[in-house]
Amino acid sequence: MSSIGGRLKEERERLGQNQDEFGLMGGVKRNAQANYEKGERSPDADYLDAISKCGADVFFIITGERTSELLNSDEKELVSLFRQASLAVKMAAIA
Repeated sequence: MSSIGGRLKEERERLGQNQDEFGLMGGVKRNAQANYEKGERSPDADYLDAISKCGADVFFIITGERTSELLNSDEKELVSLFRQASLAVKMAAIA
């Protein structure tokens, strides 16, 4: 899907949400969500920020490029290991 609306729908479906649920996550009603997906309206920054906090890949929605595709295999492994690490290990790595 090449449009922002199409990618937004793809992200909603990837996250297993219907339009009502996804709209609620973004702070809008189903009608607004449907209009975003049809390309009749564009979501604002507050909406995009809200859905990003629920797991949506906003970079993908805007650009069509998945965030995970920006990392090479070593970087992906590092991020994966960091996410699995204990808080103490994370704090040491950041320090």
